[in-house]
Amino acid sequence: MALLSATDQQALRAAFAPMTRPVTILFFTQAIGCETCDETQQILREITDLTPQVTVEEVNLVLEGERAASYGIDRAPGLVLLAGDEKEDTRIRMLGAPAGYDFMSLIDAILLKGVEMSRGELMVDRGTGAVNELHKSKAGRIYVHAVTQLEISSTELRQIIDAGRDPRFLVPDPVRDIILESGCYARNR
Repeated sequence: MALLSATDQQALRAAFAPMTRPVTILFFTQAIGCETCDETQQILREITDLTPQVTVEEVNLVLEGERAASYGIDRAPGLVLLAGDEKEDTRIRMLGAPAGYDFMSLIDAILLKGVEMSRGELMVDRGTGAVNELHKSKAGRIYVHAVTQLEISSTELRQIIDAGRDPRFLVPDPVRDIILESGCYARNR
């Protein structure tokens, strides 16, 4: 029995239509001790039935443990998305069955890597600059927050500390605590 209704299948076919890059999903599974591997396999099969641009490669977590570890996967089910003909690692990972809201997160990730679009085009439908907008969509939104990059070097940190000034706004608080407690940037330790 299909998990996706005919209406959902049609909507996903339309969503996948503009894909220009193939996406490969590495599906890390195991035969024993994985309660949601069968459900994950069915979800992935239904996705691949809708478009030739998405393929799934099953990888046994136990038999190919080194490969799983190289992707940071330590439990099943685990998904790794690779993009393009060269199967470039997208650094997108999912642990657990991609069901419920996580299903839409998987679809969004596939489209993000399978459709060539600019950041601006992606943000038209999903982006927001307002925190209170994050929960208005069932699948969530992408919060875009401009951050000023601070170019700070260890030499500058030493000079600031030697001058008796506090580096509080230049480094994260835990880093600041370590610097001040250990004295690692003091000129005369």
